[in-house]
Amino acid sequence: MIGIDTNVLVRYIVRDDENQFERARTLLENECSESHPAYINIVVLCELVWVLTASYRADKEAIIQVLEQLLMTRQVVIQHRETVTAAVDAFRSSRAGFADCIIAQLNKNAGCSKTATFDRRSRDLATTLLLAGKRP
Repeated sequence: MIGIDTNVLVRYIVRDDENQFERARTLLENECSESHPAYINIVVLCELVWVLTASYRADKEAIIQVLEQLLMTRQVVIQHRETVTAAVDAFRSSRAGFADCIIAQLNKNAGCSKTATFDRRSRDLATTLLLAGKRP
């Protein structure tokens, strides 16, 4: 397996640097396969969503499409695929950010009944305990 960093995925997805895009494309399309897959961990997925949102102004639906495509790609192994799939579903149906959905799902998998947060956007998540209140 070859671990993939966020910047490789970004170049491949947004194609904003032709040289780096070609190198990323060659790696992902020609050197990675089902028998020798690329490996994408959860931190890379969270960074990817952040970069696509903050730097490229991608909307939620476009980000969900990218994540779903990665989950369906046979030459890619996604760390904790079931967790990521559940987080994508939660992201789709809530106002919470993708990283918050990952955090809530990882905590649920670890046996947590709730995830405490001050993030009001995460209140839609069934496993979230909102610690509402005004800041001092």
